[in-house]
Amino acid sequence: MQLGLSRLNSVMTETVYYKENIAYKHWNEDKLEAYIHKNVLSDNLFESIKENVKSILNTSTDTFLTHSTIFSLNGQTKKIISHKQNAREQHVIFDLTFDPEYYFQTVDTIQEWSMYRLQSSISPVFYKFIKIIENLEPFKNNLGIYLPLRQHINVLKYDSYMGYHRDAVNVHFKTIDSSKARCYSLTFYLEDNIEGCGGELYTLNGFVYKPVSNSAIIFNGHQILHGVTQNKNPNKTTRLAFTIRYAHKDDLFLPGHPDKHLWKMEHL
Repeated sequence: MQLGLSRLNSVMTETVYYKENIAYKHWNEDKLEAYIHKNVLSDNLFESIKENVKSILNTSTDTFLTHSTIFSLNGQTKKIISHKQNAREQHVIFDLTFDPEYYFQTVDTIQEWSMYRLQSSISPVFYKFIKIIENLEPFKNNLGIYLPLRQHINVLKYDSYMGYHRDAVNVHFKTIDSSKARCYSLTFYLEDNIEGCGGELYTLNGFVYKPVSNSAIIFNGHQILHGVTQNKNPNKTTRLAFTIRYAHKDDLFLPGHPDKHLWKMEHL
């Protein structure tokens, strides 16, 4: 492990770098490489984000298999902001891959386009959070290279858990072996772990991270199988945390606008 300190938004953030010594050979797993950041936000911003997340969790996730959809019902405008995915309840804050203009982008335009989309569409507290994270490892030396594509809140209610899984889907990546795409998952925690009450991140090799309030863990969730232990919070409350997925822009499948292609097929 390696330890570092950095000053962000008037707070001292402690960073721990962790890397496994051996890989889990049975599943041909890569070695876990993680960055753990503690004391990430100032008190005011932390409380604002916490209240925002709690408010979102108080809304229903019993919706269609979609999100950010606007429709009219009984003369009122409704917006679906949540969905169920793989039988897992989630609140989707944003998912740029669902934007109609996403696949019109190229590696040269995706960074400017994505940040403009986020700044104009998501809550200012979440946008500020993203800008703060830019100054932490592994992103601070790769500004404009790793892009936030998706943010969601997994609804881990009392007695619920998340089994082994990988994050993201291969269709978003152009690499020959899409399972090796550089795609980080950041999970930010808004409450402390209660010993023996679950809610911990775990991997095949036995790595366990017990949540610490105002901390974030970042690792390649697309490559590493991971899960979350059963939520046994004595207050029977839903886990307070959210995840943002970052991808390396060079690995993304971005064909660009069809009107700008060099070759066109007028007729089949």
